[in-house]
Amino acid sequence: MAIELEGLARTEQAYDPATAILRTRLFDGTGQGMEIVDFAPRFHQHDRTFRPAQLVRRVRPLSGHPRLRFIVRPRGEWGSAAPSITHGSNHLRYVFPGGALRLTTNAPVTYLVDGTWFSLPVRSACCSGPTRHCPAESRRRRATSRSRLRFTGATGHVGWPCRSNGRTR
Repeated sequence: MAIELEGLARTEQAYDPATAILRTRLFDGTGQGMEIVDFAPRFHQHDRTFRPAQLVRRVRPLSGHPRLRFIVRPRGEWGSAAPSITHGSNHLRYVFPGGALRLTTNAPVTYLVDGTWFSLPVRSACCSGPTRHCPAESRRRRATSRSRLRFTGATGHVGWPCRSNGRTR
């Protein structure tokens, strides 16, 4: 899934420190901008690391009302199979010969299907994964913060060698 900003003039991209959370900032020629946050949820739940087969993409305006469009063109069978598409009020379902992919969003679904340019006045989010339901916005926010904690707290689980008086024990 690609996200394009109308009149793109400048981009910035960086990972949040000590995480696999990628932030991309796009700005147009008039200074309007948006931020895209991409990550795969990873956090502790029920005494184990929970790794759902999902990608979460959150988009928010930074300044003004930037115009953007989502381009969603999944392919199957190593690029040779186009899916059949069904949709509901907040999701798209791409059905391939070997399975299905679901894209849940709070953005207008018809804009995603048609690749329509629209103004981004508020936060938008997309979650893609297998046909199981992707989490609602409140659960996506919680997954973001829990994943950030998992990534930044990971050094406690890696088993770094102890250092005493400059020597490794």
